[in-house]
Amino acid sequence: VPLARASGSPPLVMIGDPKQAIYRFRGGDVFTYLAAAKQADGRETLKRNFRSRPSLLQSVQALYAGAGDEPFGQADIPFVQVGAGGFVADEALVIDGARAPALHFLTWPDSPEGAYSAEQARSLATVACVASIRRLLGTGHAQLRDGKPMRPVRPGDIAVLVETHRQAQQVQRALMRAGVPSVAAGRDSLYLSDEATDLLTLLEAC
Repeated sequence: VPLARASGSPPLVMIGDPKQAIYRFRGGDVFTYLAAAKQADGRETLKRNFRSRPSLLQSVQALYAGAGDEPFGQADIPFVQVGAGGFVADEALVIDGARAPALHFLTWPDSPEGAYSAEQARSLATVACVASIRRLLGTGHAQLRDGKPMRPVRPGDIAVLVETHRQAQQVQRALMRAGVPSVAAGRDSLYLSDEATDLLTLLEAC
């Protein structure tokens, strides 16, 4: 949180996170933020994460421990270590009776033709993502504690983060084929949806 204050004026507080690409979608510019931060009188950083399990935070920090001086490819954007806020315990998510792993990596060997293309890699990732979600939603497979008693994981507990709306649609279609209900957050027009096309076809036939 950069702080800027002119003499005799109330403080101007600017809040932002240059690591979050979501600001780009909202018209924000990371270099404008960085330039303003250099002119601030001081800077404060949030030191606790209240949403993530402690083991996940520790795993992410271990990943970035060897990332060097520019972990995000920009000298003015460092990786900031944070501690757990204490609201979520490692035991809040249990899979097959044991505490769920903090991170899970999937790898594939090269195809007979060599490395996968970007489109092939996305398709493989989509299939693996949907398979993992189906396992989490299986009877008794995964339990979540968001109150005192444990309860089965529900579709609404799961979020899939992707880079583009096209990828979101790809994952949503795969989930639909697998019988998993889902919603996608995006900017696409309602009139471009499959449902709108079906409705138009029905109206034209009347």
